Amino acid sequence: MGRRSVAGLREAHERVLAGEDDARVSDQIAASWRRAVAQGIDPERQRPRRFREVDDTVRLRVEHPLAPYIPVVTGLLGDSSISDDHLVVVTDVSGEVLWRIGSTAALRVAESIEFVEGANWSEGGIGTNAISQCLVSGAAVDLVGGQHLVHSHHGWLCSAAPITDPGTGDMVAVLDVSAPVGLEPVAAGALVRTAARLIEELMRGDALRRRAQAQPALRAVAQIGVNLLGPRPTVRVGGAVHDLTPRRADILALLTSRERGWSADELAGALYGDRGVPSSVRAEVHRLREVLGPRLDSAPYRLGGDGVSVDVWSVRRALAAGDLARALERYAGPLRPGSGSLEVALLRAELHETLRGAVLRSGDAGLLARWVDGGGADDVVALQALLAVLPAGGLASSLYAARLARLDATLR
Repeated sequence: MGRRSVAGLREAHERVLAGEDDARVSDQIAASWRRAVAQGIDPERQRPRRFREVDDTVRLRVEHPLAPYIPVVTGLLGDSSISDDHLVVVTDVSGEVLWRIGSTAALRVAESIEFVEGANWSEGGIGTNAISQCLVSGAAVDLVGGQHLVHSHHGWLCSAAPITDPGTGDMVAVLDVSAPVGLEPVAAGALVRTAARLIEELMRGDALRRRAQAQPALRAVAQIGVNLLGPRPTVRVGGAVHDLTPRRADILALLTSRERGWSADELAGALYGDRGVPSSVRAEVHRLREVLGPRLDSAPYRLGGDGVSVDVWSVRRALAAGDLARALERYAGPLRPGSGSLEVALLRAELHETLRGAVLRSGDAGLLARWVDGGGADDVVALQALLAVLPAGGLASSLYAARLARLDATLR
């Protein structure tokens, strides 16, 4: 695009924001500008709002469903065949920048406008751009120069395309190529759309392979074991043990908490709060179903059926039956101790305190000893209760008294 065309777009930009109509600006772009300004975006001075710091995003993005395909994205779009100074960006469905691929120079230029991991590139985070328009429309978008709302973006050309989960049809990410104005928009847009479709085909093929691997185990055995207590959440299907990602473990913790099940909206709110996006939950549940098969129901989401055992359920049943020895045997540790979900934290506290209270009320030396030797290792009250029922002067009494003294010293 020539300098005259870019200047014309900038003039149109100023007129529309002043409340005038301009034939050079589409209704969709004009509406987006107005929505963004209404959300507090300042075209002259705006820097992107942030979801989190760069290091936090880099650490957490490994759980995103597109993480295994980033090397493919790099191979398709990351070389100099498009331009020497272009940038490839992948965001999630909230507009958070997850990955950036480009030369050192391109990354440095992007950093000058804070186009970095953790930045919010949605309409409400930085105004009108190709990524935000893709999120709004669900379709591929090309934006150039003054079509961007923020003035510091007027020297950029951006082409973005959605990537959808083949199993659910929901958008899971946006793939974007951004470069200084001068790169041919049609060529960039075609490359981005082709790359997005290829990633979707790879995701579809991988999902089919995972399903094929899981089904023989589901047919061959009657039992599925879900272990959510302690530091390593797993699912056992026959003889195969599958480690759970933190997010999928949190989903299962919620699903096991009530019989009536959960909607995608409810799960999204419980897991992500106000930032919850139901499509992200549906994608995660889809992957869980590839392992659990028909035991994971939908509409609402619910875990159950014959042949399913859950360690949390075992502890609750033992508590209800008054079998504290069995409850302690099955209690391998707190429920999802590292979870950032408030709902999961409440479930964790409820189970832990219910078991603890029952053991304390029992006054049984054997049960109290098992508690302080397991999940209640730092429980001062339980140690005091145990010492009150142990024979004074014995070896066990001396050992537990020494531990209590260490805890007291630590707490002072």
